[in-house]
Amino acid sequence: NAKIPIFQNIDPNPIKDSSKIKENLILQLENPVQWNQTIHNMMKYLNSQKFIECGPNNVLAGINRRISKNIETINTNSIEKLNQLCQSN
Repeated sequence: NAKIPIFQNIDPNPIKDSSKIKENLILQLENPVQWNQTIHNMMKYLNSQKFIECGPNNVLAGINRRISKNIETINTNSIEKLNQLCQSN
């Protein structure tokens, strides 16, 4: 089981149960994602509006901005930058 809650797009609620996480990973491949609700649940559950997007582009940052103007999404495209971000917070 996860020590911290995992948010998956197939079920936008926080999950720690390892069997449910595995099941959701499989379902997520062939089903629509619930990005909007996932982000809202993360903001509520984590009491935060800061996100880190890992990847070469900032597509999710744009989607997050449409969900809420209060969301701050930082993009990183390297493990080095991700480590720097984690150390500074």
